[in-house]
Amino acid sequence: MGIDAGEQRGSIKIFPNPLSTQTVLQAENGLMNASITIYNCLGQTVKEMKNISGHSIILYRDNLPGGIYFLHLTQENKTILTSKLFISN
Repeated sequence: MGIDAGEQRGSIKIFPNPLSTQTVLQAENGLMNASITIYNCLGQTVKEMKNISGHSIILYRDNLPGGIYFLHLTQENKTILTSKLFISN
């Protein structure tokens, strides 16, 4: 089940969510030089990806512990998506 964020630029989906090892961020109209920042529940940055382009981005869990995170996607200094990201063990 993906989270659908209807934007003027098209929809963006994140699936699977919750994730165990990786998730896919799929942008209908594609991304150009976008950035993803993931925050923990305390608001601390735990992961960043910059200069992202394309329609489909794979986001790996790496060593993040299970829990609830917040994903913030920006492009051209504008917020494109803010979403909860659930990581299961």
